[in-house]
Amino acid sequence: MNKIHNVDCLEFMKQVPDNYFDLVLTDPPYNIGIDGGKGWDNIEKYEDFIIYLHKELCRISKRQLIFFDYSYTRLFENLNKKPTERFIWHREGGFAGDWIKKGYEPFYVWGDIPTIPKIKNHYALTDKRLKSEKSISNVWSIANIVGLKKESVEHPTQKPISLISQALRMMTTNVNDKVFDPFMGSGTTAVACKSLGLDWCGCELEKDYVDIANKRLEAVQGSLF
Repeated sequence: MNKIHNVDCLEFMKQVPDNYFDLVLTDPPYNIGIDGGKGWDNIEKYEDFIIYLHKELCRISKRQLIFFDYSYTRLFENLNKKPTERFIWHREGGFAGDWIKKGYEPFYVWGDIPTIPKIKNHYALTDKRLKSEKSISNVWSIANIVGLKKESVEHPTQKPISLISQALRMMTTNVNDKVFDPFMGSGTTAVACKSLGLDWCGCELEKDYVDIANKRLEAVQGSLF
């Protein structure tokens, strides 16, 4: 625990007992070629890969939260279990070009959702009938990493800490929960877990990314939030 293992996650998971982790929270390859030329985002027989992966993730954990590209929505709708809830990460901002921007990414939850975070209700400032806080919706408007220069590292698909932190608050119940990310990448899941005092574990095949993630972890001093 509390370590990024530089190994193939499929081989690693073969050693993990059933229901060992409380939560899998991950951002697997999207198979759309955004990998900086490294090749990890181009997977042959991608659908077979995801089907097998999801089955193993459901075996080793009690609940799962997985990000994916919307071009594979049908695949994720028809895995071995139906999603408990469907979410949209609205990540508008930081894009340039002459075509329609990709302004959102879906993520699905399988298993129970133990905590419903509250957010500030700005409408309450002008309408006193409303409560100052409200439950989050299944659409999360959080800036993408392009607009967070201090947080950005050398990874083409890095997720913001605020996004992963909110997901962890929703999907964990206490600091004794164990979180697993089989595609750790730049280490955002590990950084968010460490900042929130959660036990975590992860895998990452690219040694360069493991080094980046470990450097980020060394900089975590108490809670970031």
